[in-house]
Amino acid sequence: MPTLAGYDQIVPGAAEKLVNEHLYGERVGSNAIRRLTNAESFAVVTGAVGAQILTIGGLVAAVVLVVNGYSAYAIGAIIPAILGASAQVVRASRKGPPVEEP
Repeated sequence: MPTLAGYDQIVPGAAEKLVNEHLYGERVGSNAIRRLTNAESFAVVTGAVGAQILTIGGLVAAVVLVVNGYSAYAIGAIIPAILGASAQVVRASRKGPPVEEP
């Protein structure tokens, strides 16, 4: 099996280029994983906040509509709130304890 010194004897500077390319590949892979993790984290937070806003906004709109005498419209406003809340309850009930990886 050729060694880095053997590569350097055949092509001067080849060993350094091989090491630099390997380090560059490691750095690029690490940066890609970090960016992907940040994007996924942002998406999860945005989705959770959006679901809460939809639920609370629908409930507030329904209450305002009922107080102002628009009971029929309140039903239309509360449906997204009920769906949003039920989806959150189902997700929370299905979530179990963290699984340890081997």
